[in-house]
Amino acid sequence: MTAPPARPIASLLSIGDELVLGEKLDTNSKWLADRLGTIGLLVAEHRTVPDHLETIAKAIVHLVGLADVVIVGGGLGPTPDDLTRQAFARALEMLTGKPQPLLEDARSVDAIRARFERTGRTMPEANLVQALRPAGAEALPNAHGTAPGMVARVELVRRTRLIACLPGPPREMRPMFEGAIEPALRAMPGIAHAELRVAQVFGLGESELAARIADLMHRENNPAVGTTASSGMVTCRVRVEPSVPVRGPYRATDPLLAVEEALGAIEQAADGYVVSREHQSLAATLLGEAANKGLTLATAESCTGGLVGQLLTAEPGSSRVYMGGWVTYSNTMKLRELGVSHASLEAHGAVSAEVARAMAAGAAEHTGADVALAVTGIAGPDGGTPDKPVGTVWIGCVRRGESALARGFHFAGDRDAIRLWSANTALFIGLQAIRSRGHHRMLWERG
Repeated sequence: MTAPPARPIASLLSIGDELVLGEKLDTNSKWLADRLGTIGLLVAEHRTVPDHLETIAKAIVHLVGLADVVIVGGGLGPTPDDLTRQAFARALEMLTGKPQPLLEDARSVDAIRARFERTGRTMPEANLVQALRPAGAEALPNAHGTAPGMVARVELVRRTRLIACLPGPPREMRPMFEGAIEPALRAMPGIAHAELRVAQVFGLGESELAARIADLMHRENNPAVGTTASSGMVTCRVRVEPSVPVRGPYRATDPLLAVEEALGAIEQAADGYVVSREHQSLAATLLGEAANKGLTLATAESCTGGLVGQLLTAEPGSSRVYMGGWVTYSNTMKLRELGVSHASLEAHGAVSAEVARAMAAGAAEHTGADVALAVTGIAGPDGGTPDKPVGTVWIGCVRRGESALARGFHFAGDRDAIRLWSANTALFIGLQAIRSRGHHRMLWERG
């Protein structure tokens, strides 16, 4: 009986001094890794190297020795520091033992000239370098830019290795990958789609949640459960390999039923802190549930400077739910725009439960919204006192027909971190209000 082919392995190579030096964030590798995993490849390594010809070539050769698929990103521009073409040719020569001169690809030349003509510009001669490809590679057309991609297949240790070089800009890289590379990957022997589901939890520490679901998180389990945390949100990833028997604390023997069992166990362990089973933002979940119930939202913000409103309006369709809001940094604005009383400000200060409640109530009254959220605090780096240190934040919330409430927090981190924590926590408090559920003590909450 012939053994089934092994699951293909993929590695990612990102090129650019700006990535190595931290001047630019590499978002392409994240997108590609997620996409490759969804297709069914096992992503084994991410590597980033500077704009140095020999370094790039050696990295390609090394990764090809480890992986069935190597995706190289960046370095296909027309400037002298764009060295991927030359490095790719050098790597192919090292892998095949055959010379790999750079050849001008006629179709690429025509496509580059045509793109400049469509925009009414004259093509600089320097751009012709983008039409070069190694003799052993094919050019990949670029419908969204001037840099063609390249792809080559190399026989190594009785297996065909695929190497693809894609442009750096995401708006060019993603459609090229989807149109030219993904179909070839889906046809590879051994492809096994690994089902990935998520459960999102907010306001419960990652370590606390991990302790509650420890039996699910053993690495040898299938489905396997892992967690990542960001600004209060813990994303639990449940991944199953359908070709491998179910292993772990599951009653089900069917892999997909075991996934549902894992998600249910996570939700039970995180009762009161669950956001959703969708990989989406807090704002999107809040807006979706508010829309389903026909409820509207309003905001009043001080230390977050409109960040809550920004997160809401970044989501498509937010206008169906979000009525608007205020940024009331000064006490004068709190008094004039939201009706906060002089007495509350004098007695308790702007950063207080009383003012947070009054801000939320004022936003609800002036807009007629069903739910209003308010944030007031000290984001730093200065402005703190012994009684109210930097990171002190009060979040107010009111739902139509109910009394306004306020909850106090002491967030850690720099100014940006405190503002983001505050905004996300306000959104989750709004979600709790819409769900009409009890208030569980959250991470960083006072008292």
